[in-house]
This record gives sequence, C-alpha cells and structure tokens, in this order.
Amino acid sequence: TMRQVFPSVYLVDHPNNANTLIVATNQPTRLEDFRANLTRLRDPNLLTVAAQIENRARVATQTAPIFTDDHAPVENLINDIILRFALGQ
Repeated sequence: TMRQVFPSVYLVDHPNNANTLIVATNQPTRLEDFRANLTRLRDPNLLTVAAQIENRARVATQTAPIFTDDHAPVENLINDIILRFALGQ
C-alpha cells in the first residue's frame, strides 16, 4: 500500500461522486500541515481543487479493504454504486 512507501497519506472524498483522491507526502506531515499548505498553492487549477477539498481531507487508515491485482471485486463495487444511485442515496 502507499503507507508502506510514504510516511503520510491522506484521503479526500470528492463532494459529488464516489471518487477519492489519494495524496501522499515524501516527509512526515500532519493533517493540519496538509490543510495549511493548500493555502500556499498558486496554480489556478490546483486552487480550484483546494477550494473543494479543504475540509474533506482525512488521514488514511487501514479500515477499508486493499484492492490488489489478485483481489479487486470491481463488479460488486459497481453494483453497489448503481444500487445506491437508483435508491437516491
């Protein structure tokens, strides 16, 4: 997993869909550092992303299953997403 390579890993859920952005750092950081660094961005595209994710970032924990090439039940995940969409959840 990324946490085996990078000392700090953060997850940011997209506000309008089921996607999650994964951000990792080369040096150990804290969530507060990650959020503070968003204010230092200057690229217009990154500023747009930063405005949407500022309060959505969280530290990655090992609570979700890890999908690898030999274990990726994509069909089950997609079925769940379709069902939740159809039910309006």
